[in-house]
Amino acid sequence: MSQATPAVSATRERRGGVLRLAGTIMLAFVLAVGSFAGLSACGPADPEARAATEQATWELDRLGQAKAGTLSNGVYGALGAFPTGSDFAKAYLRKVTYELGSVTVSGKTATAEVTLTCPDYNWLANRSLSLLHSDYTTLSTMGEPSLNKEVGAAMTAALDEDDLPMVEHKAKLTLGKVGGEWVADDAGVQAVAEALWDGSIACNDQGAWSYTDNGKMQLSNMWVALFTELADDPAFFATTLGLNEDFAAELEGCGWSTEDYYKAVLAQAKAEAGKTTVSNNVVSTVLHVTAIDGTKAMTDGNEAAVAYSQTSEAQSIYYNQGEQAVQHEVYGVLFDAIAKDTDAVITKDITLSFGFSGQSVQLDTTSASQYAMTLAGQGTADE
Repeated sequence: MSQATPAVSATRERRGGVLRLAGTIMLAFVLAVGSFAGLSACGPADPEARAATEQATWELDRLGQAKAGTLSNGVYGALGAFPTGSDFAKAYLRKVTYELGSVTVSGKTATAEVTLTCPDYNWLANRSLSLLHSDYTTLSTMGEPSLNKEVGAAMTAALDEDDLPMVEHKAKLTLGKVGGEWVADDAGVQAVAEALWDGSIACNDQGAWSYTDNGKMQLSNMWVALFTELADDPAFFATTLGLNEDFAAELEGCGWSTEDYYKAVLAQAKAEAGKTTVSNNVVSTVLHVTAIDGTKAMTDGNEAAVAYSQTSEAQSIYYNQGEQAVQHEVYGVLFDAIAKDTDAVITKDITLSFGFSGQSVQLDTTSASQYAMTLAGQGTADE
């Protein structure tokens, strides 16, 4: 399909306020730089359908050629939680193609069928988790810029995976007759925008981007998945929580480490995500947590360690290898007892919540800290 003539294009430029090319529509369709396949060389026979098709083609071409900066700024509003959101948006959209199908006219309304072929956004969200490393720093930064940067970078990296699946979405771009010209309306823009991002990101009638409920759940579920991984990550607790300095030094002197202690504590720990709800821009997920009561486990473990120290085996090690050697074995018994102490196991539900406000996402750090401390053996079922 040929482009609009210079004269028509100039007219449309002068009508920029009506076409809103610098606002909603530009932010929506600048997302895709694709191809228009399947268009007849001559276009529809009906003059109005032909004009509407030309307008839809012109707007898609016009917007597809806009500078990437407009795109990244717009999408960054929705991906604002990621410092790398701009890079991810650009990489994502380079893989998008679209096709303009039939255009039908009914009075002053025209409907253009648009087919978008896009990376599977939900797959990207899940795949990125397998690319992340347990590079957490402190509890206060979980869900904040450092973790967000990791997530955004992982999603960008996932786009380069050989098995990246592509999904096809159908959308309708609706246009209205304004002053004798066809103009894409806001509902059509939002329909295509949501299809483009697999229903996770939407564009409103002022051109502002935001997460849909589906997008909020996707993002929150990514963080929840990272939190559940903590049940298998003793290094995180060894780094962020540590132990009493004297106890840690004693362990080291006996050939053990703080991480060895948390391996024992986490041996029976697990967390499973339960029901997720979205209400008033807050996404909440219930975590079903299994952990140990650290106080009870340590008491039981000490009893086992003391009992071992009285055995002939321990006495033999003491006389033949010295006190440090037997202390090493005693702590081994202690850790083994903690790891296997089913009587000290507790279960509880903790709700992690994420609040969405404008371009920011805020984790409820109180519940997150409670969850981490529970896994670390510093919680009870009665809390």
